[in-house]
Amino acid sequence: MIFQAIIHIQNYKYLDSEYFFIIDYRGKYLNHIDNKLIGNSAYKADNIKPEAVKEIIAKAKNNSAGFITYTQTNKPGTKEPAVKTSYVLGVDNWQWIIGKGFYKEDVNKIIEKEEQLINQRLRENLKKLILFTLVLTVVLLLISFYMSAFLKRKFKKYRLQIEKNLEKLTKQQEILAQQSKLAAIGTMIGNIAHQWRQPLSLISTIATGMKLKKEMQDLDEKELFENLDKINDTTQYLSKTIDDFRNFFNSNKVKKEFSVKEAFKNCLNLISVQFKNNDIELIENIEDIKIYGVQTELIQVLINILNNSRDELIKIKDQRRLIFIEAKEEENHLLITIKDNARGVDESIIEHLFEPYFTTKHQSQGTGIGLYMSEQIIVRQLRGSISMKNCEYDFENKHYKGALTIIKLHLYK
Repeated sequence: MIFQAIIHIQNYKYLDSEYFFIIDYRGKYLNHIDNKLIGNSAYKADNIKPEAVKEIIAKAKNNSAGFITYTQTNKPGTKEPAVKTSYVLGVDNWQWIIGKGFYKEDVNKIIEKEEQLINQRLRENLKKLILFTLVLTVVLLLISFYMSAFLKRKFKKYRLQIEKNLEKLTKQQEILAQQSKLAAIGTMIGNIAHQWRQPLSLISTIATGMKLKKEMQDLDEKELFENLDKINDTTQYLSKTIDDFRNFFNSNKVKKEFSVKEAFKNCLNLISVQFKNNDIELIENIEDIKIYGVQTELIQVLINILNNSRDELIKIKDQRRLIFIEAKEEENHLLITIKDNARGVDESIIEHLFEPYFTTKHQSQGTGIGLYMSEQIIVRQLRGSISMKNCEYDFENKHYKGALTIIKLHLYK
């Protein structure tokens, strides 16, 4: 049995320097790729040092197994010293040690060869990656050029559309401004009529009285001069009224510093008669503050707001008709508040009051552009803000509800 095993192992075909070696526990070679060593003691062989043989025998005894690394003095095929690692297995029944090993330089060659293959594959993959990157870059460039041209056409189309819309919006703004101006002219003509009615009636009465007394030869010189002075004073008043209205419609839009108190004074000179005729009390608390802008623009806004309050107060029959006007400086801003007691605005429509053509009045009484143009003037021309809300307050031991308009303008110092 043992002899047959040895014969079988000796007839095994090895590749290159591969082989199984067998030694017994006494160190005698039973099999080796070098036939001259078979039957001889490994301790006396010139291919391995005695110390290595002892270590192999010690590792394999008692059916043990394991790796051992040593220097083989002459490697088969080259006869050169080489570091070898062998796996040895002890077979106690037969007192054998079977071993098979590999040389470090062979492993290094395999590693080097594999490294070369890996490097070659890396270079090939790198070339493919570079080629793919170039192709992808070209594709992305083509896509970007296409998208750029596409977006350019779209933006051009949108720009033209925006320009058309802006042009259309500008025309609409001009139309609204013209309508607002015409509405203001209509209101001012009504104010002129109210302002002139009493003075003209006075002139007519004086002239008729003078004529009657002249016919009756009862007109003395003193009374004549007194009546002429009254007529002159009245015509001077009418002339001043015309100047006030002419200044309001003055097309000069040069911005300059002006007094808010003076602006309110000019505003009330234009509209106060209608308020007095309708028993509307104006309660003022106006500080003398300077702001920069066009005075007539602010006056136009104030007239729109005050006229709206007047129109609502005329409907009130069972209480005093009050409008509170306040202008003060607050945190580097001019704060103007106009408050009435006309019982407020319906909460469902209050957010729409500054929209164009929105009105709560009958078609014959309003166009719905007064508050819209007021907001445009405050926001665009005077760089401020305007808002309206309902409020409740007490005045002289009575509780009232009304609309509160708030105008906030920045003070440049």
